[in-house]
Amino acid sequence: MIKKQKQLEPQKQKKPATVVPKIFITAAIAAQMFSLNTGTLANLRSKKQGPKYYHIGRRAYYKLAEFEQWATGNPVITTDSLPSCQCEGACHD
Repeated sequence: MIKKQKQLEPQKQKKPATVVPKIFITAAIAAQMFSLNTGTLANLRSKKQGPKYYHIGRRAYYKLAEFEQWATGNPVITTDSLPSCQCEGACHD
């Protein structure tokens, strides 16, 4: 008995993996670092708000330094964070 050989199908060429420099972080990592939801970042991107982002391939990436600057860029000043006054109450009348 002679076995028939299967015809070899040409293999589909895989796209090369996108190489992203280490200065970029994914939205998932950014969200995890700052206790945000990835959906929140997606909503901000859709509204053209929030931190600057970059599309590399089909994913959104953030530069770590820019994301940190955005996240810490608008601090809320509280009375406890102000320097204490040394006037012994003279200026608070």
